[in-house]
Amino acid sequence: MSKIVKATNIKELYKSLTPGKWLDRDDDEFYVPLYEEQIDSIRFDLENSELSSHTIYISGQSGTGKTTALNFLANKDLEALYEFKYLYAQDLFDLSDIDIIDILLMISYDLVKGNKILESEFLKDLEKIKNTAEGKLEAVEESSNEAIAEGGGGLNLDIGNSPISKFFAFFKISGDLFAKFKMDKSYREMTRRVFAFSKKELFDLTNDVIDRYEEKVLDGKKLLLVFNELDHIKNPKFIRNLFISNRNFFEGLRCRKVVSIPVVLILEAEFRDPDYFFGLKVNTNPLRESKRKDEELVLKNKTRLGEIVKNRIADNADLFDEDALEFAINHSGGVVRQMIQILFHASRKVGRLGGNKISLNDVEDGAAEFTPTITRSIISAGKIELLNEVREHCTPKAEDKNILIESLLGNQILIYRNRPDWYMLNPLADETVKVYAEKTHS
Repeated sequence: MSKIVKATNIKELYKSLTPGKWLDRDDDEFYVPLYEEQIDSIRFDLENSELSSHTIYISGQSGTGKTTALNFLANKDLEALYEFKYLYAQDLFDLSDIDIIDILLMISYDLVKGNKILESEFLKDLEKIKNTAEGKLEAVEESSNEAIAEGGGGLNLDIGNSPISKFFAFFKISGDLFAKFKMDKSYREMTRRVFAFSKKELFDLTNDVIDRYEEKVLDGKKLLLVFNELDHIKNPKFIRNLFISNRNFFEGLRCRKVVSIPVVLILEAEFRDPDYFFGLKVNTNPLRESKRKDEELVLKNKTRLGEIVKNRIADNADLFDEDALEFAINHSGGVVRQMIQILFHASRKVGRLGGNKISLNDVEDGAAEFTPTITRSIISAGKIELLNEVREHCTPKAEDKNILIESLLGNQILIYRNRPDWYMLNPLADETVKVYAEKTHS
């Protein structure tokens, strides 16, 4: 990922606003601490944690700056205690097809790669799991084939050609494994079938790898795993599978962990409330009578969002009108990535036409260009009804939970947590929902 530079012209601003560029500690001159209170609290938890498997869950809408904030979690005190190991889910996995087996295997792989001793021990342990899994698979397939034989079929058992044998023939310690998991669905399916009978053994192996890594690699420190971008998973089935059905595998890993989770888990009674919520209000809570504290916070949040953009522009450069930036902030809903996207599209338009400054009209066009990303799935009457309910009353109907989940995952509805929780229609969807709702009721 190319480094961000302070923009002196529109083309440089366009490059600095490229979507998907999160900041790391080398970009500290551009960093605006949006969630410093939450980050300080997480630091305190980690500094004083006595639980070897302490798991901290953070939640918030996709695109609100969680990844960047966690990239700046480390400070001198924490670095004296922990080695930070960041796992970026979008680099490692296909988030439209993800399983706990993938995550356990990739944690182990990431820790052992490049260390010949750990690699060798890991492969030996995988071989033991292979032998166990083959026996279990053989018993299952033999039982299945006996049933077929009783019905007039024949026995067709070929363990040498089983998914397990294919996996171990294909598996090797190399940089290719990351790409295989993300790009090759058949490889993922084969891998999962290998470990479907041995998930507990794989989990135990992952813990063994963590123990060996701390003993043989770290100099008296403990391992801290930071799981970024798992909140970007959009399929409710995979969300429930990872964080409800298999949550114990996350929480049982013998190291401290900070895990970014999808915002919709707030709605699940089977999942405990996340430890921290990351979100920025740019509107006051309509469900509160007193607005004073909200107004102070909203002003502070808007100022910080503006600083994100201003920090990317050279001091002597005048690249946008103030009302243009204000429009982008107000129409972001507090979602950092959405504000960046609006300005990115505006800067592309201005740069393409040879202009040198972004106006309010340019930002309005930029918002219009990005709006279909938010509104493209607003087609069903049920969804239009729910979105319009949120638009008018800032609370969804309880019976619309499945549509609510879909809308939250797509950032069509934004949730804000501050006694009481309230919901807001994404500002970029407002006009579309209003028009569709009027047609539906006419």
